[in-house]
Amino acid sequence: KSVAGPAAAVQPLLRFFGDDCFTHYVRTEHTRGKKKKGDTTSWEKGEKIPLSNEQYETVQHSRIQKRVWSKHNRTRLEEYLATSLNQTDVEVLVDSPKERTNWFGAAVRTHTADSPDQPNFDKALREVMEPHVAKARLKREQCEQELLGMISVKNGNVPSLTIAPYPTIRSERPFLYDVDSFPLHKILADTIGVDDLSLLHEHPIKDKRMLLFSLLDRDARKRFHQCYDAFVTTFCIPLLHSIAMSQSIFAASAAVSTSITYRYQAFPCIRVIRPGEFSIGPHCDIAYGHSIGNINFHIPLTPAFGTNALYVEGFPGREDWHPLSSKSPGLGYIFDGARCLHFALENTTERTRVSVDFRIAITRCRNGVACGDDEVDDALCSKDILDDRFSSAGPG
Repeated sequence: KSVAGPAAAVQPLLRFFGDDCFTHYVRTEHTRGKKKKGDTTSWEKGEKIPLSNEQYETVQHSRIQKRVWSKHNRTRLEEYLATSLNQTDVEVLVDSPKERTNWFGAAVRTHTADSPDQPNFDKALREVMEPHVAKARLKREQCEQELLGMISVKNGNVPSLTIAPYPTIRSERPFLYDVDSFPLHKILADTIGVDDLSLLHEHPIKDKRMLLFSLLDRDARKRFHQCYDAFVTTFCIPLLHSIAMSQSIFAASAAVSTSITYRYQAFPCIRVIRPGEFSIGPHCDIAYGHSIGNINFHIPLTPAFGTNALYVEGFPGREDWHPLSSKSPGLGYIFDGARCLHFALENTTERTRVSVDFRIAITRCRNGVACGDDEVDDALCSKDILDDRFSSAGPG
């Protein structure tokens, strides 16, 4: 028998189960024994786990004779969702405007009276920021102390900030690249299906996950992924290598034959900060489990200015907050995001900031394995420093 259902099923599902109900499932724990009165199992309290490609396949009968061929898979579902959302009023997916409660972004925005311009980090604003910056400072020191406890540091008691490898090439520096050779902004816009990335906030699809859904499909994002790989391997790594060579970073006495190896992020972080949105407060990357050996690359694909830009300090502990600004694609930045505190503000400009962010680490390998501290005497990443919570994730 046919079962009656809503004419547009996608919107109710997203509204009642969350905007990630098509990409994640919730695992809840059930207790054995008699339930007490009023006890309920809530899916909202469970652990959210990403769906694998296999979980989008049709569930088949246990008997081979009764199995049927089906075209249903992840790509088919994504196509259906995109079509469904384009044919209906997606505004029903967006909650009514509420007062922003993001603690750091809201505090700075209130102090600056919603100004879209670069803040003046004077004494008054620094006092507003201090509770949040203080937490980030403490977390950085704790992470560095933990790292000192895991690795052997020569010459006795060494200050924690000196354990980072290749300190002379970690300094913040801007660089120019050819947008015709590496049209990251154009290919990303084509992949998403828009003309201007800085106007993403005007797109009828307001849910960011749905807006960027095509990037979850390997075939759909293939062209962008290839451009990114070419950008990193033929431009960014040679750039780092030339800087390292000019500073004699690779001068070392190795006990065995080794090779210089660059490890880079398999797929970049794509940041989309629309007007009215806030991303993240003061932090450094080692606080999130990244290797202290990483060097950050920040590539704005849209104009980055005022409150939509990324703000950083020039050296760990300096707190000379300044934006990594850009008027147009073609300008990128290297900075020590592993140790330097950085943050975003609540975007009060009229433009969306889209950027590509990734990390590169340099090590010396023997037979494809990073060398230990006892094998090489130079400023590159040892195996202990290189390993982090993302090392075993693999490409994807």
